Amino acid sequence: MLKAPEDMTLDDFNLIVDGMACRSLASPFTCQAPQGIFHHLNFPMTEADSVDCNPSVHYLDVVKNYHLDITIEELERKYKDAILNKDLQLLPAPFGLRSKVQSDCKIQIVLSEFAEGSYIIIKHIIFPQKSKLSVVKKLVHGTVYRPLFMHVPTVGRKILQYCLQNMGGTQLRCFDLAADAPTAKSRKVFDDLEDEGLDQGFDFIAKHAPRSSCDLAQRRQTKELRKSTSPIFGWPQNLVQQALRQLSSEGALARKDTYVLSALASGDLGGHLELRPLCFGDAW
Repeated sequence: MLKAPEDMTLDDFNLIVDGMACRSLASPFTCQAPQGIFHHLNFPMTEADSVDCNPSVHYLDVVKNYHLDITIEELERKYKDAILNKDLQLLPAPFGLRSKVQSDCKIQIVLSEFAEGSYIIIKHIIFPQKSKLSVVKKLVHGTVYRPLFMHVPTVGRKILQYCLQNMGGTQLRCFDLAADAPTAKSRKVFDDLEDEGLDQGFDFIAKHAPRSSCDLAQRRQTKELRKSTSPIFGWPQNLVQQALRQLSSEGALARKDTYVLSALASGDLGGHLELRPLCFGDAW
């Protein structure tokens, strides 16, 4: 029986992220994600003051009741500048930090609308070395939280990234969680497909994909990416995930020729393709 996100245990999450890897992106990734299964109320985190807070690399800064005073396009541009220039001071408040930090400190941001005109910001701050809570509190604009499951660092890091990527709203990321498959082999398999192969893959997703919006069921479907006999073997992780989420939200998979595949930045296969409806005026 599938569990609600807030009831998921370490073992439940481990089943999802097993066989996946969290990788740094060569170029920042931004997107407008549909409603996901995680939000600030069920995100696996706990307020830092409520736990025995040893120094850590990973912290979450949660800013509530933010009223947007910048366009999304401008925010995306500033985020990319900050990450590429390794200067988080380029981010406007409250998206950045209150004072300058080391150049190898990174940040990921999810901006979600909570009520009309009001937003929640969840920032994932990644320090190059373990930092004390007292130091972090002086840097943040909101409330400091600790992600759960970090007592198992490798798995905990993947769980954290998985949850961030499955939040709705504006995602600004410099890491990606994707199937841990040989990149060169997967790229060759997908790049060599002709229209017939693409049709077979999309037909397979439309026929076998779960209609439930539960992302645990959808994540199990992406394990087909590692089966050499599957019609979607070697397909980009994000392409399949977005197709699954489109199915659950709209009830049907659109034809493949109504979508644009936008290759984003890094040579890493997973996590750099965006699936979006093709509107009049779009060009290939």
